[in-house]
Parts: sequence; C-alpha cells; structure tokens
Amino acid sequence: MKLSRKTLYSAMAFTMLTSATVAPVAQIIPSSTVRAETVATIPEKTTVKIYKLQADNYTDEVLKDNGLRNENGSEVEIGKLGTNVRGLGGVVFTAFKITDGKSKEELKNLSIDELQKNYPNSKILNATANDTGLTTWELAKADNGRYWVVESTKPETVSNSVAVPFEISFPMSKSDGTGYLTEVNIYPKNVTSETPKPGKDVEKLGTNHASFNIGQEVSWFIKGTVPKNMKDYESYIFSDTLDSKLDFMSISYVKYGTLTLQDTVDYKATLPQADNRLFKVELTSTGIQKIANQYPNRTIVSDDEILDIQENTEQKPFLEVKFNTKINKTAVLGKAIPNSATIQFDNTPDKQVNPKPSTPPSDNPDVQTGGIKFRKVDVTNKQALDGAEFELLTENEQKIIWTQELVDSNKVGIDAGKFVSPQVGQTIVMKSVNGEFEIRGLSYKIDNPTATAATAVSSTVGTKYKLKETKAPAGYVIPEAPIEFAVNQTSYNKTPTTIDVDKADADPQEITNNKRPEIPNTGGIGTAIFVVIGVAIMAFAARGMRRQKEDN
Repeated sequence: MKLSRKTLYSAMAFTMLTSATVAPVAQIIPSSTVRAETVATIPEKTTVKIYKLQADNYTDEVLKDNGLRNENGSEVEIGKLGTNVRGLGGVVFTAFKITDGKSKEELKNLSIDELQKNYPNSKILNATANDTGLTTWELAKADNGRYWVVESTKPETVSNSVAVPFEISFPMSKSDGTGYLTEVNIYPKNVTSETPKPGKDVEKLGTNHASFNIGQEVSWFIKGTVPKNMKDYESYIFSDTLDSKLDFMSISYVKYGTLTLQDTVDYKATLPQADNRLFKVELTSTGIQKIANQYPNRTIVSDDEILDIQENTEQKPFLEVKFNTKINKTAVLGKAIPNSATIQFDNTPDKQVNPKPSTPPSDNPDVQTGGIKFRKVDVTNKQALDGAEFELLTENEQKIIWTQELVDSNKVGIDAGKFVSPQVGQTIVMKSVNGEFEIRGLSYKIDNPTATAATAVSSTVGTKYKLKETKAPAGYVIPEAPIEFAVNQTSYNKTPTTIDVDKADADPQEITNNKRPEIPNTGGIGTAIFVVIGVAIMAFAARGMRRQKEDN
C-alpha cells in the first residue's frame, strides 16, 4: 500500500508536536487517501484520527529516532517500514491536558497514576478497532490546549512502542503557517509478539509420567518459550506450587539453550517453605537482556512444541529450570502426583509494575510410587505361617536398603513387627506376622512415559523384584531360589486413581513353604526296634557258634 500527501507524515511517524503546528498525514485505508481540510480561522472542533499500528519488528531507521517524518510529500510504502505491519485493535488512549510547563522528558517519566493525579482533566478515547486500529478523538474549540497522549490499555501481546506517548497541541496550523487544520491523522506503533507459554516434564525432557521409590530424588523441568520481543520484558517469573506429597530438595540449574544462567545475577529463586509450597524462579533485568541478546538467529519454539520438546539447543532454545523433589510418606500408592507451572510476565517497558495475568498452567506431568502385599502359607493346607524372614532385592538381586523416607512410609508395618531391625542404610528384611507382610514405596515401570500429560498413565507389567527367604517358619524348609514378584500401579490398591488414602485392598501375592521331612529322633521307638533286632541277631549267631563248638 502507498500513501501520498502534499504534506505528509509517514504512516510510521507519530505526530510529536513540539509547537502548536502539525502537518496532516494520510490514513491507512486501502485504495484511498484523506486530505485534512484547512480553514483560515480557528475551527470550532478538530478531529484527530489515531491509527494504531503493530508489527513484528520495525526497521532500524524507524526505531532510531522514534519514528519517521516526511515533510516533502514523497510516497511511503508501508510494507518497507517493518515486518508484518498492520492495524492493532483493543488499544485505549488517554489524553491528559497539561496545565503546567513540564517538558516532554519530564512527562515521559510520569506513570499513568501520577499523570491522573497531576492532570485530572483527561479524555479516555474509545478502543481502537480490530481491523484498522482506528480511534477518533474530536476536540471542541473550548478545550484547545496542550495534551499528553498515552496508551492506558493494550493487548498483552504488545510490548515496546514507537512514537508513544506523544504530545499534541490545539489549535493546529499548517507547517507553513497558513491556516488551521480541522483533521489530523496520527500513526503510533507497537511491537507485538506472542506471549510466553510454559511446559513441564518429569525425570527428563519429553517425559510426562514416571515412578520412583519414596524418598528417591525426582527431577522436574519447567520450560518456557522466549518471545521475539524479549528485550522489552520487565519481568518473567516461573511459579510452581508443589503438591503436599512432594518435598523440595534442590535446584540443579536454570538455562537458556546451552547457556547456564547464574543464580542471583541472572535469576533469583524463592524456595518452598513448610507453610508455603510455592517455588518461584524470577529473571533479573540482567538475565532478561542476556537471554534477549543470546541467540539472534534462533528458531522460536512454538506453543505446542514447548509441551514435549526433548532438547534445548542454540538453534531452538527455551528457558529451562531443573529442580528436584522426593515423594514423601503421604503418597497414595499407585495414584499420580501431578505438577504444573505458570509464567507471570510484564512485557511493557514503562518502568511500572504492571504484570499480565499468569499464563494458563503448563501441561500436568506426574510421578507415582507403589507397593505390594504378601501372604505366607503352607503349600498343602494354605495355613498362614508366622516367622518367615525375607531380604528385599532388585531383579538383579541387589539388596534394597532402608532410607528414612521408606522407614517413615512403612511405620505401620514396623510397629506391627513385620520388619526385622529396620535401620537407615541397612538391608530391608521383612517378616511374616499371621502370614502377612508388605512393603510400601517401590517404583514401577510406566508403560507410556512419553504419552501426553493428559493421557492416563498405564503400568501393567510393572517392575520385577525378588525376595530371598533367610529364615523359614518353624518346621518348614527355606526355598533354594529367590521368589520373584512385580510391583505395578494396582499391586497395593485395586483402584488407586479413585481414592485419596490407601485401602491396601489388592490381592496379596501368595508365597508357599514345604514342611521339613520327618526323621525319627535319637532314642525314639524307631531306634529301639532296630536295637532289639540287632541284639536278637547277635544272640542267635552266638548260640549257633556254641552249638557248633560242642558238636566238634
């Protein structure tokens, strides 16, 4: 689209009046131009048409002096002023009538609240239209004076502004001083970009479902996209409220692409407390500018990609916070413990605290833990057997040792005598009481770890473990081979996803024992029979020998 006027402000230039004169500019209306009329005397009213422009980026020439001014009537090609230049709707301007002698520089340093307090005579204009970015302001002759126009409301995708705020004075005369303008067209501009979007993973990038032992370190990854206009941001904050079943441990790193950010220099962290489980990582102004300038030729990570992206690279970087937790004793075995994050940001570089509402939560990855119940019985009559003792082993027959968290999680069983001398750092040894024993807090294999966070978790096969019987019930034989078993999502609670406390209603795995073979005891009747028979044989032999001697 091309614009021409005998006297023309570029469509990219705002009308920044330093005196009581302004030149008319053309409107951005396809296939038409509008000429502002001039009159010899001060008009009864002046119409100001503000066309709000937006673009992904503006050229260096436009940005250098806060806009372009064209006094000689040459044609202006809007497309060359920046990338994707277009109208911006939803912007509200407020015009403050300045009644003192403050300079433009002094006015720029005032917040909207300060302007409202110092200059109560103001006019709030209608929001700009979505298609053209137009809002119209009609000023009566009686209200003529000097005005300071600011953006009081704008879409959250807007960050930096060119030619805003601006000063304008009425009445307006032509630049050559001949006559007064009845209409003027102004084109303030904004840089727009997508707002940041969060993502979340567990265990490693791209994983949404995982399982760990109670007390074992669980790594989480908060992720965030970095918009093209990051340099305009005044704040960027990750927030994550931990579930009560998770205990915070540490932060591993905060990075952008391959760049590791420095604690207290590039970001500051607020760690969860006993009475407040909120975890926050807030970029400093130094960190924001470091990130904005780090990868000028990067590819932007899309809103969908951030959910399950698996690699943070220089070519396609994103913000990443790795922190660690552990599952505590309050976990419901087999039930997912979800965790999500949000981003709070301020992309308006106006030196005011005006954060946008937090982003919608990220996807909701989860972690879980399991357990299993056992029943020790006679192989023949299924009678419950007491006193059997078992070491707990991995599938590879490595001994599993007590942690404090596992001790805490199995306290009920410990108090019931179902464990032998439980001590942190020692091998877990279980003991049957009335034939029953169990273990809580073991991890299991997830069938679909990389499925979307919204997909229900599945664990059908689970993880294999072994029991090594070290002491048999009285009168029974210790099995030679270790006993194999599997922990999965339903090996402790039948329907874990529907409950809030453990029911321990899963069918226990049965472990059988054979009785020891019955061998007669020394001095019993069986031995006596053999002794009598032996004595009789010896007596018979002796008698036979005497008779033979007598015969000889």
